[in-house]
Amino acid sequence: RYATGGDAALEADHGLSIVETGRVEPLYNFSIMMPDDECQMLLCELYRRGQGMTSKDLFDFFHEKGIEGYEKLPAKKRKESGEYSSGPKNRELLNKTNRRYLHKLEAVGYITRIWRGRRFAVYITDAGRYIACVSGLLEGEAT
Repeated sequence: RYATGGDAALEADHGLSIVETGRVEPLYNFSIMMPDDECQMLLCELYRRGQGMTSKDLFDFFHEKGIEGYEKLPAKKRKESGEYSSGPKNRELLNKTNRRYLHKLEAVGYITRIWRGRRFAVYITDAGRYIACVSGLLEGEAT
């Protein structure tokens, strides 16, 4: 409804219109701390995928991007049970990934890890989606 008419005080309080019902979205105050370039690339990849990434997905992603330390990925070895064995190179890459990227992004709330037994998948949070969108790395894509 409109506040115009004979009630000048109502118009002074509400402007020209009064919204009595409608969808109200709260705005949350959060700080924007841009992570380093490699972390931004990871957030954008998580945003694009729309689903989680396992440690193998993370290793493959950093390998494809030519990130230092991920040039040579370990060969896939299967145990008799059919599972992949975790050799020293896998542990080294996992430690490097945790220290360089995951701990930092998790600490500021841009990613979350969901554990299934001793394995995990990394998922982007709402705050991480905002960072991916403002990074400029998604230009030309529907966001």
